[in-house]
Amino acid sequence: MKPYFSILVPIYNVEMYLTQCLDSLVNQTFKDIQIICIIDGSPDNCSLILNNYSQKDSRICLVNQENKGYGAALNNGMQYVRADYVSIVEPDDFLSLDTYDSFNTEVKRYPQADIIKYAYWNYNIQSGKEKISPSNSSQLTLPDRPFKITQYPQLLWYHPSIWSCIYRTSFLRENNLRFVEAPGAGWTDNPFFISSMCLAKNILWKNYKFYYYRQGHDTASSNLKDCRIPILRLIDILDFLENYNIVDFGVVSYIYKRVFSYINIVRNNKSYKKDEIEPLIQKVLLRLDLNVVNTDFFCLQEKNILSEYAKKGE
Repeated sequence: MKPYFSILVPIYNVEMYLTQCLDSLVNQTFKDIQIICIIDGSPDNCSLILNNYSQKDSRICLVNQENKGYGAALNNGMQYVRADYVSIVEPDDFLSLDTYDSFNTEVKRYPQADIIKYAYWNYNIQSGKEKISPSNSSQLTLPDRPFKITQYPQLLWYHPSIWSCIYRTSFLRENNLRFVEAPGAGWTDNPFFISSMCLAKNILWKNYKFYYYRQGHDTASSNLKDCRIPILRLIDILDFLENYNIVDFGVVSYIYKRVFSYINIVRNNKSYKKDEIEPLIQKVLLRLDLNVVNTDFFCLQEKNILSEYAKKGE
């Protein structure tokens, strides 16, 4: 019998957290799920843990591959999706046990939705104590009905959080929505987030929080060591805008805000190598539409950054 939800779990070097993640999936109150665990050449004991779980739970599908990175793992996992709806769970995170019961309620209420996106919890352990706080996106107030991103482009400003979503499987496949395949995590969530939001005809926002996003540990994808990565993903995003002729002012403006934000992250990072990164930053900024950046939507600092690199390109 076909499951109602398929869950993609890309796995690499997370044995310390994997049991908590898997427990939150196999113990869901909604049972009609398929759990696709893609083992991305993980060098630790993740395979042993997964084998133990899969022997006890037939809903777990194990996929093994050589280490190719987060994006390649998710692309590979999509081949095994059997459900009408799919979601992503990162293996160092975990969910409330009623998550898919709630998801089931929403997809029955809004079957036309291509994406249902949720707020989430930031989760950390400091000095042995749990620290849980709502995501910044929790402050969003959007209508309780499906919309296009051109109507509420502010959603593009927040963390991509591609894992705090349900996607209609046919929407992903019809639009050939795939992840950039880059080593490691590679910030590949960013182009996928932008492209999926821009191509969706019906998006639903729910300010519910089921997902616990773990932060502050050494293997977290947010720990940037290669400053080229965010800039390369910005190039991917700008390529998407150009290829799909995305010109809506609100959409483009919020994406440009992300561009300037990531440039600041990179320039302030301790691993920043000016001679290596500056040409990439210039390549990105010279592609921006001056008619958009010169509006009041952008602050003086952002306009000055663009002007600085424009002069270097003359």
